[in-house]
Amino acid sequence: MLYSDADGNSSALLETTVRQSYIQQKLDNGLLKIWLDIQQKVKTYLLSIDLSSFSYDCFIQVLDVVNR
Repeated sequence: MLYSDADGNSSALLETTVRQSYIQQKLDNGLLKIWLDIQQKVKTYLLSIDLSSFSYDCFIQVLDVVNR
């Protein structure tokens, strides 16, 4: 009886560890998807505006922000 109780604790610990690992993996993948979506939207915005009206300093600042 004591052996099965220790085995139950081990099983619960393993299940909790697997669940936490799964959640962390989903959060990491979600962050990547969000970042890729933001990059695509910024790219679309930058391609749709006329950057020729920007001064050289403003244009360099835009490039600096995009490269972050």
